[in-house]
Amino acid sequence: MDSAKKLLTISCICHRVNNAFKSAYTKGEHTPRFVAFLQNIPSTLNEHSREIGATCPKHTDTRWTCDYFIAEFVNSHRKECEKYMIIPPEFDSFYQICSLFYALIQIFEDPKCGLSTVFPVIRDAIAVLENYTEEGNIFALDFQVSLEKYTINSKDNGIWALAYMFTPKGRRECKEILISSPDHSIKPKPKPNQFYVKKGCA
Repeated sequence: MDSAKKLLTISCICHRVNNAFKSAYTKGEHTPRFVAFLQNIPSTLNEHSREIGATCPKHTDTRWTCDYFIAEFVNSHRKECEKYMIIPPEFDSFYQICSLFYALIQIFEDPKCGLSTVFPVIRDAIAVLENYTEEGNIFALDFQVSLEKYTINSKDNGIWALAYMFTPKGRRECKEILISSPDHSIKPKPKPNQFYVKKGCA
């Protein structure tokens, strides 16, 4: 029993990402109102599923980033959906956010994805959200703050960062930081313009 207390436990990163996604739903001025609208979409569209040619997925709490599937349905059947609902101008911004979080889940639930992948992928995702905010996405800041809270600013970030530093790329980056920065601070990395779903994490 005493030895069990010394075991190193690592939280499931998929749960962390999903909790960050759901936590952001209650934050800010725009997000809660839009989420309520999005989750009501299936009841409207499914009355016309025959005309649309497909059934819109419903909100399911037990499914990770479940509202991505609603947004993806509307985006994929936009012309048909516009016959039965008004798609608000901020839809594309929220779909952008959903797609990023869904990409994170896809990456981290891959059995080939190692612990050393977590830190750089989360860091890049946060940079993408910063970029979205600068481009005018009204939802991005709420989701960025929430993702930081559940990942980079959590107690588990140390083990994720350490695992990354044990990789060749992580060691090179750490060395560059030590050489180039007198106070050893991590300089901001260039902000990616888009976040891609990767096939495997080797």
